[in-house]
This record gives sequence, structure tokens and C-alpha cells, in this order.
Amino acid sequence: MSNIIHLNRTTGDVTLGQLTANGLLALDGDKVVSSVGTPTDGNVIVGDGSTWVAESGATARTSLGLGTTDSPQFTAVGVGIPVPLAKLDVVGTSRFGDSATNYTGISATGDVSFAGSAGFYPRVLDQTDEPAAGTGATQCDTGEAVIWTDTDDSKCYLCYNHGGTVKTVELG
Repeated sequence: MSNIIHLNRTTGDVTLGQLTANGLLALDGDKVVSSVGTPTDGNVIVGDGSTWVAESGATARTSLGLGTTDSPQFTAVGVGIPVPLAKLDVVGTSRFGDSATNYTGISATGDVSFAGSAGFYPRVLDQTDEPAAGTGATQCDTGEAVIWTDTDDSKCYLCYNHGGTVKTVELG
């Protein structure tokens, strides 16, 4: 490749390694872009195995490994972690809500805070039997607090599963 820089002052095209400017930025040589055409909103530049090309829509999503639909599905998402250990794995402080006045925050130490109109609402069970320890829809999981309304007598209870034993306190 010769050492040529060409600028077309009329069109604004810049070319490196070519005698004429034939693209907005056209480069020749090993592993460099060679004219991908007119810049278009929504395009990405990808390699097709032999050259660089501009792609958009389903073609670009396929090239990037995101499938062809407008709503790609991910098995896991990591923020601040290269290999997520859960569906959503965030390392560091997180906020969910408007992030300014109404949000739930989770600190890097795991502390949960509520700001503004954000609140904590335990699960409510309306059923005849006291919730047993377990993970089912009518049970109370370890470390979970639930509000249980006994449908037989309409009394309301706070239930907490402490290490596999559900403790129940009647609410007045």
C-alpha cells in the first residue's frame, strides 16, 4: 500500500491508501475499513468474512449474534461482571425506578433502601391453612415474610420462615 491520504474538500470524503476519495472514510490495507458507503442511521459496520460491510435490522442482529427479532432473548446479563452468575448479575450499587426521587436501591453490600414512593410489600396469602415451610405458591420460603389471611375466620397474621420453621404472629 502506498502512503496516500486523499481529501476531497467538496464532498468531505477522506481516503487513505487510494488515489481518489470514493467514500466518507475509505481505508485500504490489512484489517482496515474500505468504503462502507453512505452513513445511514441504524447501520453497524461488521466483517462478512472478506470485507467490511454496513448492516442494519435483522441482518445486523444476526451478525452480532442477537437473532433476527426486534426483542432478542439473553440467557444472562452481567453489569460489572464478565461472566454473570444469575439471569441478572449486577456488581456494585443498583437503582430501580426513576433513579432520582422514587427508587429501590441495592448497595454493593446487599442493603436494600426505598426512596420516595417506592415501598416494600410482602406477599399476601388468602387461604384456610397456615402457610407451611416451602417454596410453593401457598408456602413460606426460608427467610421470607408473608401476610396470611385465614379465610375461615378472616384473622390476619404475619408469618416468617426462620430456618425452615414458620413462625406466626396474629396482627390485631
